[in-house]
Amino acid sequence: MVQGGCCSLLALHIIRVVGYTLVPDGEVYTMYIILMLETLHGVTYAGSKAGSVEFISSMMPGGYEASGQGILIFATYFGIVAGLIMAGWIQETLGARVMFRVMAAIVSIGVT
Repeated sequence: MVQGGCCSLLALHIIRVVGYTLVPDGEVYTMYIILMLETLHGVTYAGSKAGSVEFISSMMPGGYEASGQGILIFATYFGIVAGLIMAGWIQETLGARVMFRVMAAIVSIGVT
């Protein structure tokens, strides 16, 4: 994946998670705002999966592409478990809005 496409996906992810923190509580249109933000989830998820598969395939020596995908899956799910633990703790102690803003900050660090 080209560098610009990767940064675009990360920017869309940041917009999505920060957008969750700006949604007003209890308004009639809240559900519609969340549904619009969720469309960004599909774009960022599909793009990141396709890009990571392509990146790992290009980094691995010939014949070891499948091993690279296995390492990618291991690292991905390790990150998911660690992220869930951390996000749960942040949400319990500081609230959901802060948790989403911390997620946006972590992704922003990845963009740089």
